[in-house]
Amino acid sequence: MPSRGPPKSEEAKSSPKKSRKAGGDAQGSAKKKSIAIVLVVICGIYYEWNSRRVSPVAEQKLRAAVMGTPTIIATQKELHELKAENQQRIKVLVAERAAGLQTLPLVINKGKAPLFKVSTKSFQQGCVHSDLDIIKTDLDLLAESHPSLVLSLEDIDPSSDRKPWQKTVSLEQLRNGYASEFVLEHVEKRTLMGLFLCTTHNQQRCSQQSTPSMSKLGQQQLKISSGQVASSEYPKADKVFFFHFLVAYPDRFLLHDPGQTLESSRARLVSALEQGGGEMISQSMISEVMRRLLATDSFPAIVMSDSLQLQLPHKGDQCP
Repeated sequence: MPSRGPPKSEEAKSSPKKSRKAGGDAQGSAKKKSIAIVLVVICGIYYEWNSRRVSPVAEQKLRAAVMGTPTIIATQKELHELKAENQQRIKVLVAERAAGLQTLPLVINKGKAPLFKVSTKSFQQGCVHSDLDIIKTDLDLLAESHPSLVLSLEDIDPSSDRKPWQKTVSLEQLRNGYASEFVLEHVEKRTLMGLFLCTTHNQQRCSQQSTPSMSKLGQQQLKISSGQVASSEYPKADKVFFFHFLVAYPDRFLLHDPGQTLESSRARLVSALEQGGGEMISQSMISEVMRRLLATDSFPAIVMSDSLQLQLPHKGDQCP
């Protein structure tokens, strides 16, 4: 059979494969170049964005400068001192809680002294001759001397020259619910204070008045009303009917639990006050505080969200 052409050489036979391979290499190289270009472009965009981006620290400083707030950069020493201060503060708080001291709410207005709000709530205690009944009977028996009934916040240190903060109140106000506030001015160090309800003349301090046992005073009044004792035997002196012990610091105001009067409670109280800072505690002053708490035997006050509510019991209206 005649030949249709000269036989193809081996090189000719393999040339299509080489051509396809060469074409593939060229396409792969172009693809890699495209990817490389895209990556370079992305890296360039990221570098440009990151170079213009404000770091968190710089942003905080910038914001502080705009807002007028100083930026605090704590050194290791400052951080150590802050940690030690916080540990001491926690230690003081634990001691205060163990001593029956509770933080009271204060109204803080910028540039002004803190306000301490007080309110009263009366409640019936069966037919027991209670606090408000004792106060009413005392005012009736001593009406001729015209005593003033006052709610007073004052230093219990007899050497203090701070004038007491006194609010004149009526028995009706106390029974219906009374509310007032005290401006805590010039409290520059730890100050032991008392919240008193007493009768007084010429705005004398409640801390200077007698503190009879409320239970014994009530019994004496009942004997007078029943004719067993003459009214002339009733003590004429002004009296403290209610007492709560308070501790004022420049940065906080504390209420003492009137139920903690045992010797162990007294030791915890002295320890907490000494840890809180200030001058040494006078043992005689603490003894006087405990004596007043035991004598008045006042119902524990209730710490509200914005005030201290005093609890004043009275016998029911239907009782004789």
